Amino acid sequence: MVVNKPPLGWNSWNTYAEKIDEALILESARALKESGLADAGYNYVVIDDCWALHERGKDGKLVPDPEKFPRGGGGIFRARAVGPAPLTWVISWGGRPRGKTVAP
Repeated sequence: MVVNKPPLGWNSWNTYAEKIDEALILESARALKESGLADAGYNYVVIDDCWALHERGKDGKLVPDPEKFPRGGGGIFRARAVGPAPLTWVISWGGRPRGKTVAP
């Protein structure tokens, strides 16, 4: 597959590190769309670490931090409606054991 440009987008860690929440992520997705960056190819919103609890749920899946993301993953995926798609989650577990990237 040949692409005309590399994947472009916004990454939460570069500016906010662990100081993220649902409102900030949705605001950032809206800004990409409203500024015209999404039309220019900036199609990714990367939530890079610090969105999940340290412990997994009983089913073994990552669990969004209910204080930062009160609507869980469903609230974050609303960004698809207000900003560019696809919305990409990057899981890096900063300071905790590294592992595979996990889709929500």
